[in-house]
Amino acid sequence: MQTAIYCRVSTEEQATEGFSIHAQKDKLTKYALSNDWDIVDYYVDDGISGKNLTERPQVSRLIEDVKKGRIKNVLIYKLDRLTRSVKDLIYLIELFDKNNCTFNSQTEKIDTSNAVGRMFVKIIGIFAEFERENIPQLWKNKEWAREFANFIIELVGNNIPPKIIEIHPPFNDYCKNFSLFFDIYEEFEKIISAELPNTNIFIENRCGTFYKGGKFIISNGKSIIQFLQELEVRKLRLKLVLDYPQVFSAESIKMDDIKLKKIIEFNNNIKPYISHIGGFHLWGKRKSQTGRWTSHTGDLNTFFSNNNLLKDEFISSVVNTFDDNDIRFFVPEVNSSEEDLQSIIFDLLKYDVKFNFND
Repeated sequence: MQTAIYCRVSTEEQATEGFSIHAQKDKLTKYALSNDWDIVDYYVDDGISGKNLTERPQVSRLIEDVKKGRIKNVLIYKLDRLTRSVKDLIYLIELFDKNNCTFNSQTEKIDTSNAVGRMFVKIIGIFAEFERENIPQLWKNKEWAREFANFIIELVGNNIPPKIIEIHPPFNDYCKNFSLFFDIYEEFEKIISAELPNTNIFIENRCGTFYKGGKFIISNGKSIIQFLQELEVRKLRLKLVLDYPQVFSAESIKMDDIKLKKIIEFNNNIKPYISHIGGFHLWGKRKSQTGRWTSHTGDLNTFFSNNNLLKDEFISSVVNTFDDNDIRFFVPEVNSSEEDLQSIIFDLLKYDVKFNFND
């Protein structure tokens, strides 16, 4: 299959392990050869931001070659190497499909020539509808919740049901309180429970967003505790997957001078409700050459600026909070390297956190 390999790195990312042009080309070349794909050309945008397509000459060249029929498969290392814009991703996926060109992302294991890849295209189609109708609103009403549940059921089809469905919370400009959210959400859970009875449903606390209308209703420590209190009353299947780095951001804890007082207090306050917390998101941050903190890169050492006392105090507080021996899911969300992922796991193992690597 005639394959184009696209690589990109921004100026800030050039020193980040795993994102270098050389590393991307090496990994993608080996991946293409292992699949017996013919590499037509390399398209490399070096030192260029992924915010838009128009200022990237190699993306433009790639698009023209796809239109001319020279390329039948586009291979990238990771989605954000191609674009950081949902709108641009929608455009490219539709362009590739129109020109009978498949699309592969090595890291996310996306291949639009198979069933999972086509499922991804369906999801992109949903985002396309949102873009066209300018509807960024999650959980806006009960009808939306029912449509979302039925969409997931259709997406799963005859495939093995997922172990987890993770959802994001709504924004507070149109969903004013937890009572309103739960009234809407219950419509979603009814359908999922009937069709996918063994699938866990998690909701994540969120902080950062490009949406300007409002803020996520589950964000800082106070809102998380209020959510857990309401969840306990409702007796639903829904559980929180706790994203600790997002809590740091929502509590405006300065990365250059981390104080753990707020996090320790937060852990003490959530302890009565830990039965409603089904998992964790944990990832590192690393400072770029320009001094900007980059999320989902590095490990806990870089997150805490190599202050082992702070790191150990944080892990110890988490472990002491969740001392009920319940099994929870762990999602590290590390995009930089396998070494960073292993480092986070090894740090947790030091505190006798048990992992089930077989399930």
